[in-house]
Amino acid sequence: MFPTLFWKWISDTWEHEHAEALEVYGDDLNDEVEADYHRFVMPPECLWSQVVTKTDNIGVRISRALGKIAQTNPNDLAGVFGDAAWGNKERLPSQPSSPFSTASAASASTPTRSPTTPWATPTSIC
Repeated sequence: MFPTLFWKWISDTWEHEHAEALEVYGDDLNDEVEADYHRFVMPPECLWSQVVTKTDNIGVRISRALGKIAQTNPNDLAGVFGDAAWGNKERLPSQPSSPFSTASAASASTPTRSPTTPWATPTSIC
């Protein structure tokens, strides 16, 4: 469960950071500039919103997405997602997106950052 919560959070946070970069740079936004806005590299096909929209072979798609995210962030996310059997249909709900998809995990309490300022510190901790 925790790997999926974390994946949902980093996915929503990536989308939030992308929106911030677009707001600041508009059409002048390029990959190099946008990279400064993100905490993690997120392959577009690994975003929560892209993976959980279809339920066929969801376990395999989740496993591939988590593996690719960890692979593209080896210094930060190696081993974080564990080795769960995401393809086990008896343990994985048929609609894994149900409890999480209606709300964004990136909220007003998500620290924001611009390329010229250090990470903002959340004002409260859960």
